[in-house]
Amino acid sequence: MHTITLKAHAKINPSLDVLAKRPDGYHEVRLIMQLIELHDLVILEWNAAEEAAAAKEDGAERLQIRLTCDAAAIPCDESNLAWKAAMLLASRMEEAGKGYPCGTLRIHIEKHIPMAAGLAGGSADGAAVLLGCSALWETGLDLSALLEVGARLGADVPFAMMGAARVNAQLGMTEDPMAATCAVGEGTGTALTVLPPVDAHVLLAKPPIGVSTKDAYEGIDAILGLDGKAPADPLPGRPDIDAVILALNKHDLFSAREKMGNTLELYTLKRYHEVAYTKCKIQECVQNGAALMSGSGPTVFLLAPDVQEVQRAFDATEGIQAQRIMTRTIL
Repeated sequence: MHTITLKAHAKINPSLDVLAKRPDGYHEVRLIMQLIELHDLVILEWNAAEEAAAAKEDGAERLQIRLTCDAAAIPCDESNLAWKAAMLLASRMEEAGKGYPCGTLRIHIEKHIPMAAGLAGGSADGAAVLLGCSALWETGLDLSALLEVGARLGADVPFAMMGAARVNAQLGMTEDPMAATCAVGEGTGTALTVLPPVDAHVLLAKPPIGVSTKDAYEGIDAILGLDGKAPADPLPGRPDIDAVILALNKHDLFSAREKMGNTLELYTLKRYHEVAYTKCKIQECVQNGAALMSGSGPTVFLLAPDVQEVQRAFDATEGIQAQRIMTRTIL
């Protein structure tokens, strides 16, 4: 029996722009992703018992998965991305001629990242399972090959894998060039280029609602005219991602904050007044700062160079209906 415990970190989007709608229904995006200290714990226990090999010959299920989570709202079945990650890697091993893993895999998720928050918590858990299983099953796949597998699970998974590889030393991948805590994503978000990390303290505020990513992208199609029709209204300035990248390369958070933005806010802030209110209340608390929505929402975050600014915003927003968390970026 072998066990490995991994940290699965949340991410925020210091900038996100939607560029076009693809024929396959997905969207061309350009976005910056940054890992933060807030994380789940993913505990993997692998038992490659002899009876499992015998079961294979008898035609029984070759890989048995037992998934548990301390959060009752998390599904512990085939719909969970952590479960899908293990099954996908097992299939990938068989396709590559490495043999299908036979045994029992127990996955336990200790949940700390809020659900349906735009922080990629589910993707982080799936990424940790994929990397952890690769280590337990001794696949021999390097990080670049594993990132290709992860892209089949979802657009946020490859970056979550880059971050997990960087922060979990037991995986033996910390020195890989693609192991990083900040990156720019292009295409559907899975074409990744490493960036210098954002050095900042962070306030997260999640209103008690969920935002459908599918609805957000369908809504932004009409707003930006990506559905073939003219945009409904004049649009405010979109994020200047090149300027943000230039500032990050210079480790200039002040200049980067001035150019950050999230195009999906054009839909979510109009559709969900709770998110707009949360962003407004945080923005009132700071000077020369930017409160931004992460992903399609509903979480709003504030990046600040010092913890005092985050603490002031935390104290000033005590009365709002939102789960608030103080954390920081990972360098």
